[in-house]
Amino acid sequence: MGYNLYKEINQRHFICYENVFDVNTLKEIEKISKRNIPINDTGGNPQSPYKRNTTDIHQKSIPPLFMNSLDSSILKANEIFNFDLERILRVIYAEYPEKVSGLSWHMDTGGHPYNTRKISFSINVNDSSEFEGGDLEFNNGNIEAPPQSIGSITIFPSFLLHRVAPVTKGVRKVIVGFIGGPPYK
Repeated sequence: MGYNLYKEINQRHFICYENVFDVNTLKEIEKISKRNIPINDTGGNPQSPYKRNTTDIHQKSIPPLFMNSLDSSILKANEIFNFDLERILRVIYAEYPEKVSGLSWHMDTGGHPYNTRKISFSINVNDSSEFEGGDLEFNNGNIEAPPQSIGSITIFPSFLLHRVAPVTKGVRKVIVGFIGGPPYK
């Protein structure tokens, strides 16, 4: 695992690890995902002007090399978060095309069935030089995750307020997902 950034936001943190995932494995997952019909998604907010194309990735189709890299990244990050974790809840391939895409301010946790989400992650499937905009922002825009290369991962608590800024040029491609555990008490 390469370079990492540990950033504190009001006693909440996000972590970035560079060069974690094999490029060929990510392209394989992208190819598998594009076989499925993408869903035009507004991230759960029907009033959102932003759209993205998403496809659920069935865990049985995920290569073991990817799962090993994901597991070790999550375990390393959880040394800081110290959450009770049980399993991967969902993995999604998403594309954010220019001029119509982004994701409004939100948290990835909430009432049932989302109250078991503990950790969220975003993995770059393409390099940030291939698109403009599309920044992953935290805490009402005060903090941006640094631009990352293909194969990098950003990991953060699911209750952290975040958004994806509009993509102004190109297409942002990511694999996102959620790690769950017992409901918050």
